[in-house]
Amino acid sequence: MTMPTRNYEGQRNESGCQKLRSPKADLRKTAHSSARFVGCMFNNTRLDKVNFEGSPFVDCTFIGELSEVCFQDKTFGMGEWPPNKMERIDFSRARLRSVEFRGLDLDDVRLPNDDEHIILNDYPRTLDKLLAALQYENFAGSRGLRAYLGCYRKWVGPAQKIGVLNKRDLLEIAGKEGLHRVLETLGAT
Repeated sequence: MTMPTRNYEGQRNESGCQKLRSPKADLRKTAHSSARFVGCMFNNTRLDKVNFEGSPFVDCTFIGELSEVCFQDKTFGMGEWPPNKMERIDFSRARLRSVEFRGLDLDDVRLPNDDEHIILNDYPRTLDKLLAALQYENFAGSRGLRAYLGCYRKWVGPAQKIGVLNKRDLLEIAGKEGLHRVLETLGAT
């Protein structure tokens, strides 16, 4: 059964957004509840403060910066809609700045593998380890860092094994000492 969805322009239709190829499109400060994105290329698309609440993504590629973007498994209050299952998604050429993957398992997602990003394996346990190590820290920014990591921990997917953090985000939130403490705890210094 095909459920009605909203495409990236918010118009109601049966299939949602298919094969979006508009380079440098501007989707800043938008929300897309249960829209369907299939075969889309987000090539330097302006993705700042975007909420893809419950929007399924299939065979999509992201290139360029995403800032304060939220991908979420479900749309609140829309229990009958199929959940977002990110299938064959490529973020390998993206810069993820404060990007959240709420309730999602990222097994079929390629994350960036560069010096700016920290890939966390055994994601829930690693976040717990970081939060425990920072629990009694009192450096400038330590409270904000605990809150930031706590938010990521709250939204871990039920079977999520991998996650990603951005070093620039950690530096902005907690300064050099905070970034150093995270890297030290992870054994990456």
